[in-house]
Amino acid sequence: MKELIEKLHLKNVLRLSAATGIGQLLTYGSAPILSRIYNTEDFAWFALFYAWIIPFAVLATLRVEYSIPNAETEMMARERAKLALNNAWRLASIIAVVFSVLYFFGMHISAFEAFLPIGIFTVAAIQTYSFLSTRLNRYRTNALYRVVNSLFINGISIALGYFLFDYLGLVIGFIIGQVISLWVLFQGTRQDELTEEPVKDISLKNFKQYIFFNTPQGIIETLQLSGTVWMLNVCFGDSATGLYFMCWKIIQAPVNLISNTVFLTHYNKASELKNKGESYRPLILSTAKALMLFSGIGAVLIVALAPTLFAFVFGEEWRASGEMARWLAPFFVLNFSVSPFSFTAILENAQNKALGLNIIDVILKLGALYVGFLMNSVIWAIGLYSLVSSVMYLITFVWYLRLAEIKPHQ
Repeated sequence: MKELIEKLHLKNVLRLSAATGIGQLLTYGSAPILSRIYNTEDFAWFALFYAWIIPFAVLATLRVEYSIPNAETEMMARERAKLALNNAWRLASIIAVVFSVLYFFGMHISAFEAFLPIGIFTVAAIQTYSFLSTRLNRYRTNALYRVVNSLFINGISIALGYFLFDYLGLVIGFIIGQVISLWVLFQGTRQDELTEEPVKDISLKNFKQYIFFNTPQGIIETLQLSGTVWMLNVCFGDSATGLYFMCWKIIQAPVNLISNTVFLTHYNKASELKNKGESYRPLILSTAKALMLFSGIGAVLIVALAPTLFAFVFGEEWRASGEMARWLAPFFVLNFSVSPFSFTAILENAQNKALGLNIIDVILKLGALYVGFLMNSVIWAIGLYSLVSSVMYLITFVWYLRLAEIKPHQ
């Protein structure tokens, strides 16, 4: 087992996963309470709030943070993080000013809009600091932030729910948890002493590939959730949207627990192998097999027990959410097993092709939901959504393997 862990470079993955598992247990443990305090409509409104945040968070940093693992020195990594954070602060400030001007001229600005700039900045900043912490090998900081994030978001949301807050309890809990988590990452990545010469003349012009290809691709990727939430809300209403968001939150937890940590650690390792002129295809293939085996067991349990479990744990109102989970099981396996290797397109400068695949993927997903709407069945919509998503993940995985076939002389 020790040899296998070393071979797959999973030491840091397991370190992060073990620590962040505590955070996921907090998420699972709080979900039955949240589902009884807030109804499906409350979750739908929070889903819409989150759906607006994540594409703007990608736009905020212009994906500059994705260049941090490739930085040759620590100082260069810090300067790239600083550039990404400055961009995020500017966009969040502009949005806040726009809302303020609209409010001054008499337009009603609800708490929903008022919290958006803070949400956008914290999500973008946490993403940036997460990359920086792994680049600096400060995995304990990264793990601590995940526990803190889950603890405060869920704890505060529950507390506010008891004081009869509606969906704003979920929104405010999210915002406070994000701010505290950002502080943890900031403190954990602070520079102890200056050991290198400052990097000069670093600006956005040095990251055109990330801006013009990674940023549109990232926004398209966010539409896998945001677009789904918007489409479900338009076609099937608040209740179906809330049911889907709960389903996504529960089955996505393992992806956040392991898959995202695989991305962070393997991006660093693959970068090292590429810089040495070695192929990282075996790294991808071996790790993907392990992830598919692990997630396959979970998928079997979801298919067999999800509706009953959702009804028992979260309340009878959420049984339909379990039905959605059952149909999404194949998508869950492939999302879990393939998405961690999206860094391959970045390393091989194939972001334009990755963007094309993501556009096709989103079009097919939204098309599947619309077909389900024409059939007047949300279950058919989710089933078709899962089918087209699974096919696209298989195509993308084969493409990643071909990209990773680097010859030593290259």
